[in-house]
Amino acid sequence: MPWDLGYGTKGGKGVPPYSELQYDFELQELSGVKTREARSCSAPTVVAVAREVAVPLTRARRFAGSDEAEEEEEEEAGALMHGVNWPQACRQRGGSGPSDATAHVPAPGLSTTWRVAARPYGNVKISDFELHQEPLRELEVGEFLLRNHYLNLAPVMRMYMQGTSAAGETPLDIGDVIHGRGVAQVLASKHPGYQMGDVLQGQVGWQTHKISKGTAEERFYIMPKRGLSYSLGVSLLGMTGFSAYCGFVKSGYPKSGDVVLVSGAGGGVGSIVVQIAKILGCTVIGIAGGEKKCTFVSSLGADHVIDYKNDNVANKIRNLTPNGLDIYFDNVGGEILSAALDNLAMYARIVLCGSISEYMREEPFGLTNYTKLRSTNSNMNGFFVYNHEPDFKEAEQKLACWIKEGRIQIKEDVTNGFNQMPYGLQNLYAGKNQGVALCQILDDSELIFD
Repeated sequence: MPWDLGYGTKGGKGVPPYSELQYDFELQELSGVKTREARSCSAPTVVAVAREVAVPLTRARRFAGSDEAEEEEEEEAGALMHGVNWPQACRQRGGSGPSDATAHVPAPGLSTTWRVAARPYGNVKISDFELHQEPLRELEVGEFLLRNHYLNLAPVMRMYMQGTSAAGETPLDIGDVIHGRGVAQVLASKHPGYQMGDVLQGQVGWQTHKISKGTAEERFYIMPKRGLSYSLGVSLLGMTGFSAYCGFVKSGYPKSGDVVLVSGAGGGVGSIVVQIAKILGCTVIGIAGGEKKCTFVSSLGADHVIDYKNDNVANKIRNLTPNGLDIYFDNVGGEILSAALDNLAMYARIVLCGSISEYMREEPFGLTNYTKLRSTNSNMNGFFVYNHEPDFKEAEQKLACWIKEGRIQIKEDVTNGFNQMPYGLQNLYAGKNQGVALCQILDDSELIFD
């Protein structure tokens, strides 16, 4: 069983919360204190270390076995979270550039990473992953330190592990940290564009911490405070939601009354597209696998649901669309894409968002009926979310409004604990997720704000 390093373990599978082992590693990770030294520390010493590195006092005192009053814990922890015991330099906001005052930013000890151990064959296996721990170095000018809270689990990650890339990232070699977007908080900064306390979404990778220069390839966005969970930065208010909104609205050009077919309708992007289509007045047919997922898609408002595990998909599409499809939003590719092409209305629009059926196929599927596009004057458009960056603000505002109005259901399939990430990705490829798959390392309560 992989090591549990103290992240996201409250209520985790088979791991008692706040075990001695967890605190050994948590304190060691954040402070650099050796385990033997940490275990021999008195309560005041542990609390002092916690203050220096901004560990919540409740954790430090539990670790030390202190039974001090809860009210006092909360008061002191609140003071800590507001920066009382951090060096003044850490709390300063950069002006035109990093100042000399940032030279004494404390570095929290260790980072834990998941790396590629082997190229996957079929579904990912636990042996395809390798867990590493390594010390964090001091920040250089122009860098900032991130602590990850939520990490996305997406089908494209298997492609990364195979050494290919569909999103412009550098291909991974054996031993590389696995690519992935996430939500993280800036713990310390010598970068003029990012300051301590900022909550970002972006390319952080499968790791607990990251030292970054804020490069264009990382595509960091500072998340506004909207009174919603920051986990949405890897689901509805992140690239998953932006893919659904921009792909469907900006590439599908929906109008009220359109007949819309969505494959992968029980997954992250597909489940959001189903709901957007209903908001815009469309008739929606969702495709999902198994009774549980089909029930979920129905609960989102889909007018009809096709179970690809038990139904003849081609016959079902033909029977449900006597006048043809106006929009097909494709997350799957392969045979289902071919079946959709056979049932197009005039001037139909096909949006190619994903092709999960191809990711584990040994030989690519050969599409033979693409000429149906010509006979129906239809369009088939490839979609890549980062080509729609000018639309992200609109997408974020629209989705946040619909969430607050209760017009979009939030369905996050959460894997708890950094050590469980490979299992979460394995479950995704097995089709066990409903909604957006993500890993929670730390929750919103452990964000630190001035």
